[in-house]
Amino acid sequence: MAPERQKIMAKIKTSLSHLFFAHGENDIFVTPSGQSGMSDKKVILLDVSSLLRTGIQGLLAEHGYQTAAQFLTIEAMHSALPELHADLIIMEHLQQSPEVFSHLVQIRKAYPAIKVLILSSSSSDFHIQLSRRAGASGYINKNSSLDKIINTVNTITTGGYCYGSELWQHHARYPRDASLLLSLSHIDICILRYISAGYSNQIIASLLNMNNKKVSAYKQRIMAKFNMTRLAELVDLAKRNYLY
Repeated sequence: MAPERQKIMAKIKTSLSHLFFAHGENDIFVTPSGQSGMSDKKVILLDVSSLLRTGIQGLLAEHGYQTAAQFLTIEAMHSALPELHADLIIMEHLQQSPEVFSHLVQIRKAYPAIKVLILSSSSSDFHIQLSRRAGASGYINKNSSLDKIINTVNTITTGGYCYGSELWQHHARYPRDASLLLSLSHIDICILRYISAGYSNQIIASLLNMNNKKVSAYKQRIMAKFNMTRLAELVDLAKRNYLY
């Protein structure tokens, strides 16, 4: 490897060192036969972390991909898409608005040629199922190795899909979480997020423009659906599914 290339790779690994832990996995890759990663593909990055975006941009450049744009919010990205002519979106859904997956559905319908890879801190089966339903071609965890990330990008840009095998561990441990969370309303999910954040009924009521009694009723209904008797159980449910 040439000295200049070594410097580039060292910089990439330094940028990502606080976010990724290299380890081997057995992953699910489905790619049309005879195809491999292509260069000159345009990629959009969506993540609130500038460190992550910088690291991923460097990794992509090392493998011939062009970063067309970077965004902090899915709303800003959605409105800019007509001018970008991108091939792939790499995005984190956490720390976005509650409507992030609704935006993703709209994007996939309006721009079916643009593939989507979710690169997330969450391994929640709930988020994996939401991503599948929204049309994402892949979902991998930020703990993945650099090789795995670029292999996944290559797979998706050549028409395949990849959902990392480690993601199924959450489903194996909490098999009912995803189906029950998917049965909740948008308001239910918002309340779960606020409960996980430690907000009182009064604050939640103010945020959602409802009275305290109604918030309490929502809490009781959610707990009954999950067969829970203690608020601590509800908080644990929200936290293990990254609802905060």
